[in-house]
Amino acid sequence: MMSQKLPLDNWQVAYDTLNSEQKLAVDAIDGPVMVIAGPGTGKTQILTLRIANILRKTDTAPESILALTFTEAGAVNMRERLRSFLGPVAYQIPIYTFHAFCEHLIASYPEYYERIVGGRLATDIERATLIETILDSGKFTCLRPTGNPILHIPTILSQISTLKREAVTPEVLRALIAEQEVTLENIEQFHLKGAHKGKVRGEYRELRQVIDRNHELLEVYRQYDALLRTDHRYDYDDMILETITALEVSEDMLLAVEEQYQYVLADEHQDVNGSQNRILELITSFHPSPNLFVVGDEKQAIYRFQGASLENFLHFEHTYNKTTLVSLIQNYRSPQPVLDLAHSLIAVTEGPLMALRVPLTAKSKDTSVPTLTTYGTTTKEEDALVEGIKRELKAGVSASEVAVIVRTNREVENFAERLRIAGIPVSASADRDVLTHPITNSVLALLEAVVYPTRTRAITTVLHGGYIGIERPDLVKLLSAQSYDRPLESILASPEILTELGLGNATSITQLMDVLHEVALGNGIIAPHRLLATLVAKSGLRDHVVKEEPFFGISLLRRLYDEGEAMVRRDGASTLKDLLDTFERYRRYNIGLSVAGAPAHQGEVRVLTAHKAKGLEFEVVFAPNLTDSVWGGKPRASYFTLPSIRHDDGVSGAGASDDDQRLFYVLMTRAKRALYLSHAKVNTDGKERPPSRLLALLDSAFLVSAEEPAESVFDPGGVITGKPLVEFPTASVAELFLKRGFSATSFNNYLKSPWTYIYQNLLRVPDAQSESLLFGTAIHSVLETVVAEYLRDRALPSTTELSARIGQALARLPISQTEFVRLHEKALTSLVVYLEEFKKNPPVRIESELKLTASMPTGSDIVPEVILSGKLDRLDFDEHGTLVRVLDYKTGKSKSRGDIAGTTKNSEGNYKRQLVFYALLLELSGQERLQCSTGTISFVQPNTHGEVKEETFVITNEEITELRQQISKAAEAIVLGTYVSIVCDPKKSSYCALVTLK
Repeated sequence: MMSQKLPLDNWQVAYDTLNSEQKLAVDAIDGPVMVIAGPGTGKTQILTLRIANILRKTDTAPESILALTFTEAGAVNMRERLRSFLGPVAYQIPIYTFHAFCEHLIASYPEYYERIVGGRLATDIERATLIETILDSGKFTCLRPTGNPILHIPTILSQISTLKREAVTPEVLRALIAEQEVTLENIEQFHLKGAHKGKVRGEYRELRQVIDRNHELLEVYRQYDALLRTDHRYDYDDMILETITALEVSEDMLLAVEEQYQYVLADEHQDVNGSQNRILELITSFHPSPNLFVVGDEKQAIYRFQGASLENFLHFEHTYNKTTLVSLIQNYRSPQPVLDLAHSLIAVTEGPLMALRVPLTAKSKDTSVPTLTTYGTTTKEEDALVEGIKRELKAGVSASEVAVIVRTNREVENFAERLRIAGIPVSASADRDVLTHPITNSVLALLEAVVYPTRTRAITTVLHGGYIGIERPDLVKLLSAQSYDRPLESILASPEILTELGLGNATSITQLMDVLHEVALGNGIIAPHRLLATLVAKSGLRDHVVKEEPFFGISLLRRLYDEGEAMVRRDGASTLKDLLDTFERYRRYNIGLSVAGAPAHQGEVRVLTAHKAKGLEFEVVFAPNLTDSVWGGKPRASYFTLPSIRHDDGVSGAGASDDDQRLFYVLMTRAKRALYLSHAKVNTDGKERPPSRLLALLDSAFLVSAEEPAESVFDPGGVITGKPLVEFPTASVAELFLKRGFSATSFNNYLKSPWTYIYQNLLRVPDAQSESLLFGTAIHSVLETVVAEYLRDRALPSTTELSARIGQALARLPISQTEFVRLHEKALTSLVVYLEEFKKNPPVRIESELKLTASMPTGSDIVPEVILSGKLDRLDFDEHGTLVRVLDYKTGKSKSRGDIAGTTKNSEGNYKRQLVFYALLLELSGQERLQCSTGTISFVQPNTHGEVKEETFVITNEEITELRQQISKAAEAIVLGTYVSIVCDPKKSSYCALVTLK
């Protein structure tokens, strides 16, 4: 049996609440197990309890249990559940998405991934450019329309991705097209009689067009893959395909992986695609009846556009002998009428799916019946929605238990704005393309105004931005003063002309021009993404965005900044023009840059898509806009008809309408009590809107048809003109904190100024990395490899080799050439001295860059636990394998022992506190081999005397206890929101301009 101490009481209490089918799933430890888990049947609970049960009943190590999930959110949720049953041991269980698992294998077995390790991931822009190059260089009549040669590039990329996700290589696709050719040969080509005699029959013509397109797609696919390989690049889907190849070709690697993972569990199995299924088959192929556990629900397979196979469950039974099949049919979420109504939508009366689409039995005693209301107009439907939500809130329902679930992201924005206008607190959960957002337009206009100062359109767009502070009368004066001899840019650059025009606020214009001029002077000298951050901040746009849209606005700016940094790091962008051109290419190829919507938190009604609602539940669900153009009737644009690439398990005929049925099924089964369905007959333009054809499939016995009120019940008194005042979002901050907690650095930030922690570490307001941070990144990277190599080979690199290593590390950073030269010289000078000192007394063994996450109990009812995390630079072990110290590299100027400890006048003791934090983190990890109370601060840069300084401290229990108390106190302040009473001191925080206290 395993030696870790498990909180068995928690497990036993949870296990005792399970029904018989759930217990069967948890207890069926050995052999292949397939669990059909409908909505609300406790899928995640049984999966995590089963992992804990494996550890209870076998001597399996935590590291030998592999859990694979479909999304990052699913992995996080699983880890949190496990932690309640296993404590710190939960962090030792490998939990990955499929892509993350492949990344892990690539890092562990690089010798089998020549294409991946020797290459780099192609960007979306590079992939689109490759397709355009291929189309321009060949005779493609179907895929390259003369009027718009790049029209089909996004579709082509999507189809290639689909093929790769289903493990369809160009060779396999060629064979599948050959099968289509055989089918075509058996179709009569011409009409033999009647009015159309001698003409090509429609069936033949359509299949001929399909085959012609597929032939061209095959040729593009073949050339695309060849060009990627020639340039030593790969795309996102290749990570899984190359893993399949590595496992199929290398018996050693396959055997090692099979021996490593004795139990494999896969969540959301209905959404796993062909390539992912192949991974599962390979890593469990050692035994004919492997310890493979899959759980999911075919009725909720809503990701077919991502390559999900609807036949996964049937294929599982065909593949593995003696499969234990468990069906969970007891629902702990919804009333029986809701479950019956949902089942009536997807029920089948014959075929293999009957066993997968069994009705659910409600454990809830609630008998609320869903309602369907037909409104005359969309205006009346929206008014009724607002009043319905107000009615539920007035009845005592928590706002976070109310959801408006729709089909598209556009509807999310529309309905969320409607609720905001009505004064209802709301969070909109929709992935949005930042390149189509007005804030992005403002950023790109600023960039364009710097790069092309004579472009009137760009500077006019900037002047119209509310963040500039120019009143409309002044804008009129400016624009009307333009002439051929006096363009707008010369007017703005002349204080005399501005005075002559009698503007009310010429200062704002002068300040804007100063900012544009300052940024232009740095263009080509300073890394462009850092100039972008400066431009957005100094123009006032950043502060304006933060105050108007504190969450989504920050996320959008962060996304643009991160993409700009990636262009510098990845593509070698060196000027603002490079950034601007790349952003314009994204738009040209119709490639989006997505960013998640604002996080939901207590006190806000959720508006989200049905896809986003998967896995969630709400007491009250509103489902408006159930029209046929949105649900089930609107044809999905599909230029290609790919040959069948599914398992031949007897399932066919699943099309777009079937996709919508399952998605609507997911929507309805989110409701814990009330489900309100609605649609309107006519939109605001007076056009008729037929109801969704899905509504006709619902059994009316489980549905109440409600009558529309004779008059609108919308209360205009609840309308707020403009946007509601934005108070500081303390509740949102608290929820972010509970998810992220503290690292050593972020906790030091909090102690210096809570506002710095909030804006920098939680809200992540875009800001350029300082040169000192970039320098530290390079130093850490070089030391990690050089120190490890010295302990292995007992030899340091020569100065020339070290110089090359530093150059490689700096080349990965987003810095200008001028910065590169300066930092390279500084790094080489420091490391030559530091490494010579290091080899005088090296450790026996080290571990570098160790990442740890742990939960710290506080004893507080307000915040029972705080998540702590950290990445430890170096751990030194002696010849017995005992950890003797934790070492933290510092790349700034060396400090005295008193400065480090915080005992001098101007020191806050951040470095010493960091060592105490690491000692606490190691203690909380629960791993005996990592228990250590000795920490060292090691300064890489020699002092003025050319000496390398290190200071070592033995951390006491009293210091750890004091830190625990400080963390607990800070956590309570964040959760309660009491930090808002702390005045932001500009001397301690650079974010004071963004702070709104009330």
